[in-house]
Amino acid sequence: PDPLGEEIKITYNNKIDDVDLFVGLISEEPVNGGDLGELGCQIIGQTFRNLRDGDDIGTKVYILQTL
Repeated sequence: PDPLGEEIKITYNNKIDDVDLFVGLISEEPVNGGDLGELGCQIIGQTFRNLRDGDDIGTKVYILQTL
């Protein structure tokens, strides 16, 4: 049994849907020896994809400058 998981269950009265995002993120087991868990990796990855895809001109200028 995971002691941290048990504390979270007690704190949130066994209502997993009520757990705050930040609490969930810092409580996740890190993936592949990293610092973030699966959800944290998904959020960061989606944020970078949104930034990349939403800045069409800036991305093209950067790519052209690096060629």
